[in-house]
Amino acid sequence: MPCTAGKDFTNHSNSLPACQLCSECFQDKEIIALCTRTMDTQCRCKLGTFQDENSPELCQKCSPGCPAGKVEARPCTPWNDLECVDQESGTQASGKTLVPGATTSLEPPVTPSPSSGTSQLGIIITVVTVGAVFLLLLLLLLAWLCRHRITAFQGCGVDSSCINRVFQWYSCAPRGPEAQDNALNTIRSGRYSLSTPTSQEELEHQKQAQLAGVTEQSPGEAECLLRPAGPTGSQRKRELLVPANGADPIESLRPFFDYFIEIVPFNSWKPLMRRMALTSNEMQVAEAQASQPQEQVYEMLVTWVNKTGRAISVNTLLDALESLGHRNTKEKIQDHLVASGKYVYAEDAAVS
Repeated sequence: MPCTAGKDFTNHSNSLPACQLCSECFQDKEIIALCTRTMDTQCRCKLGTFQDENSPELCQKCSPGCPAGKVEARPCTPWNDLECVDQESGTQASGKTLVPGATTSLEPPVTPSPSSGTSQLGIIITVVTVGAVFLLLLLLLLAWLCRHRITAFQGCGVDSSCINRVFQWYSCAPRGPEAQDNALNTIRSGRYSLSTPTSQEELEHQKQAQLAGVTEQSPGEAECLLRPAGPTGSQRKRELLVPANGADPIESLRPFFDYFIEIVPFNSWKPLMRRMALTSNEMQVAEAQASQPQEQVYEMLVTWVNKTGRAISVNTLLDALESLGHRNTKEKIQDHLVASGKYVYAEDAAVS
């Protein structure tokens, strides 16, 4: 059934049993938009007060004015307090220094002087020059590596003919996966011995194919390219956290909720929970169940657990933290969980 305008609302598709009741503005706030069937009541602080980000429930009085030696940079609004800057630092508008209580008028922008254009041109020339020098050094380095690659690889015990074929393969246009699959199948079927060098007949055949515009891959080249990669090859490892001793994932995670709330910045929790698949309605319901901000976050985490069930994983929280740029917080949580003995690392290896 649809919600009733002015009484309750829902702003997203959900599975709630009923609509949410419309909010009422506090005494220190005024209504700027009435509650509709799809939007809650919109409130803002009254004139002379503002709403701080850290305490959105209360409206604080605006500062009476700027102290001596400072001028007003931005007036007080319902969303921010009065801001002041040093008078000597030069907050200027239309060529005049702002003084306390002064207002600025809209005037055409000042035409830049020829000297500013000259300085910008000099900066552009400097950037282009530095880029050209860097490119030249890079080309010289590549030329030196190409010249000395055979000697370097021979010193490491690698066949120079194999290295030549590898560099030739990388210098050619990319080929489809069919050529690599054929080389792998040829080696596995034993048609060619891996230790047998390329015959003169094969080299002649490859030369003719290159003249015809087709690059083929010899068994020796295939062997070189298909050798197992070293520690710096294409394998990568990513470590995940799992409950120790196969413990229940929910019971292992729940005792750390207070620690999560303490270490994660409060303003990051809503974007964090959105990345953990919580909807706005679910977060609003969790906030309505508690009065303190910390308890509201705790209820969000409980909602996340109840929604996910036994498929819950602390790695979802850790990945969401890293996606928001809180890598340091993520690493602290990892260290804390492992040090507690409740979680251990499990390798999740994948070959690219």
